[in-house]
Amino acid sequence: MFKEKDIQLWIVHKNPKLMPVTNTEKRFARKLSFSRSNEYLFTRGYLRKILSEKFRIPPLDIPLEAPPGKPPIIENNLGFISISHCENALFLAWCKEKIGIDIELRNRLIPAKKIYQRFYTDREKNELLSLTSEKLRLKTLRYWVLKEASIKWEHGSLFNGLSDWEVSHNLKESFNKNKNITLNSCCLDYQSWCLGLVNKSMKLELNKIEEIF
Repeated sequence: MFKEKDIQLWIVHKNPKLMPVTNTEKRFARKLSFSRSNEYLFTRGYLRKILSEKFRIPPLDIPLEAPPGKPPIIENNLGFISISHCENALFLAWCKEKIGIDIELRNRLIPAKKIYQRFYTDREKNELLSLTSEKLRLKTLRYWVLKEASIKWEHGSLFNGLSDWEVSHNLKESFNKNKNITLNSCCLDYQSWCLGLVNKSMKLELNKIEEIF
């Protein structure tokens, strides 16, 4: 069983201030559209800032490999990270073992019926059929954040993986029957967000999140 410090979570509120990044990351950013470039620089800069404070290493010396569109990797056996962002926040996680996370605005309007009919498993569909209106939207969203977190855990493809992962009724486990994988999962309504987190070896509780403004 992991100790509390074996997993750490941060939420960074979106703001215009950028943190230092490497020259390589700046070159990556120049090849992106304006909005994607800003998102990329914001994400990598704050990831470096947070890891710098954790490991007491200068931000630009953090052995981080994080090109656009690829899962970020920390080298030198410094653990595992996962990132996710929504309209107004960046969600970051560090763990001693592989981890996957996702964040969505809890009030996000989604076409719940279209989503679950296209991407969810038969068991999930049967459960959601009995729900209406707000309960349907929220349960569909909670399944979504755990499915996306699971896909990030395996470094998979979002739209190819949504129907491969099945979330348990109580949101405590995520299964991939094709690959015979079972993950521990946790979903939490935290302030204005819906957060999802998965990991292989630990029982998860999202009970301590550091906020950065």
